[in-house]
Amino acid sequence: MLKFLRKYSSVRRFLCLCLVIVMAGTLCSCNIINRLLTALLTPERRTIPFSEMTYARPDFKSYQFTVETLTKQIKENKLSYKRQLSGLRDLNQAYWQYYTMYSLCYIYYALDTTNTFYTEEYTFFGETNPEMQAVMEDLFVACAKSKHKKRFESDYFGEGYLDTYTGGGQYSPELVALLQQEAQFLQAYHQAAGKGTVLYLGQERLLSQLLADAKSETERKNILDAYKQQTNKTLGNIYVSLVKTRLQIADLLGYDAYADYAYSKLERDYTAQMGAEFVAQVEQYLVPLYETLCKKGVDYPSLPSLAWEDILPITGKSLSNMDPLIKEVYTFLEEYELYDVSPSHSKINQEFTTYIENYDAPFMIINPRGNSDDLLAFAHEFGHFTDMYVNYNTNYTLDLSECASMTMEYLFMSHLPQDKVDLKENLEGYKMYDTLYVYVVQSAYTAFEQAVYQLSPEEVTRSKINAIAKDVADRFGIQGEDGDFGLTWTWVPHFYEQAFYCISYCFSNDIAFQIYQAECDKAGDGVSLYLDLIHWDLEQTFLENIERVGLVNPCSENRITEIRNFLSTYYGYYSQQAVA
Repeated sequence: MLKFLRKYSSVRRFLCLCLVIVMAGTLCSCNIINRLLTALLTPERRTIPFSEMTYARPDFKSYQFTVETLTKQIKENKLSYKRQLSGLRDLNQAYWQYYTMYSLCYIYYALDTTNTFYTEEYTFFGETNPEMQAVMEDLFVACAKSKHKKRFESDYFGEGYLDTYTGGGQYSPELVALLQQEAQFLQAYHQAAGKGTVLYLGQERLLSQLLADAKSETERKNILDAYKQQTNKTLGNIYVSLVKTRLQIADLLGYDAYADYAYSKLERDYTAQMGAEFVAQVEQYLVPLYETLCKKGVDYPSLPSLAWEDILPITGKSLSNMDPLIKEVYTFLEEYELYDVSPSHSKINQEFTTYIENYDAPFMIINPRGNSDDLLAFAHEFGHFTDMYVNYNTNYTLDLSECASMTMEYLFMSHLPQDKVDLKENLEGYKMYDTLYVYVVQSAYTAFEQAVYQLSPEEVTRSKINAIAKDVADRFGIQGEDGDFGLTWTWVPHFYEQAFYCISYCFSNDIAFQIYQAECDKAGDGVSLYLDLIHWDLEQTFLENIERVGLVNPCSENRITEIRNFLSTYYGYYSQQAVA
């Protein structure tokens, strides 16, 4: 059995939470719960089969009253320090029960977005979670201003934890209302995006059914054009509302730009300006290579179809052969039914992994497409699953989380069974092109967001955003899914779920590729490097953890040109520009 890190004591479990935001922004594609906390690393897991986990709406009002009462007691300081400390510890159970139920609710909602019960429950959490953050912040501020501050930190919070709150809190009634509004728009997006229908020739039908029944390419194109126009209008108008709300949030919190707020919220140790400079380098050095390959007809290779029932048999063999720890995690996933890979039109149209706190259990969801790419989607989410399992979900840095998932895709390919040689070759060709595609497209997405969030609230209109999307598509040579990114930008879930998420794929893919190269050089080296990396040093940042295991900083000088030269060589594309 794995020897888990025991770095943090159980008394810090509850309060090393820096105002967890579980709604918009953390339950996103690859939708891990990015919580700023240090969880209790229990000697024995409390996991039970998912089918035995029961949902019940938590009594939020009662918990809110308890927190407010304790906050008042700490402010007044009439009770002994021992009783105040005991009051903090007594909050743990109800607090984690709330977020456990939130996770279960979101899973059930994602599995069937047409289920009215879980739609209403998801709305409940969207409304109460900002209020939860507000009352918790008030409690932290009270502790920070207490004469017992140092004792609270020594006995419970951790040294220096309360320094953030000595100047007061940020969760004003205005901010809570804006966060609730953001959650409402996000839910509206889920509902609209989950329909998958299009109005065509006076009938509203599923897009997939209409395309299957199309009698010619012309009819197929007409159906897709109608779908693009309709989703651009419906989802685009929701996005307009989201952006305007988010601009208000950043302004209320004193940020000059929303990008700065988003990077801060994601706990990045590189700035929005550094991100913009990275994107500019991709545009300068990688986009020309990408466009040249596109002109030559180089694209994702066709992958064979794959029944969803075959996903686990194939991934199970590959992952179980990789390493004893990986096999342990995979066995855990199967034994406790902590996944859903079945297709459904009512299922949320994305993949994610979340964490069910009181059961020490990650849970992953995939809505399969019916081809071998589903194997890579599974491997990606299993990377998140492994990170959460190994670290009891203590990792809170998005970029590290994506390192865990994107690396697993590469390592999975390297460990396919010997009777899957053709599949391995197909997937490796697919992933090599995907490496370039990720850099270019995710940077383009970031450039799109940079432009959108630089608009004033009055300028945020669907027509203006469509124009930005077209300009970005032209600059980066991308067309988006089924062409015409100027309309189909609304099909990118990350724009809704978490602004400025996409650049993490670029940084993390760089790390993943370095580990893959190590595995190619010597079997097992990449796996060992991966396991070393995902046993994160939680006192270090993303870039510090990368350097800790001897990997190259993606922000380092000439790194983008190194990637360009490697891919140019791989594709046999030589030019003065490619090798400069």
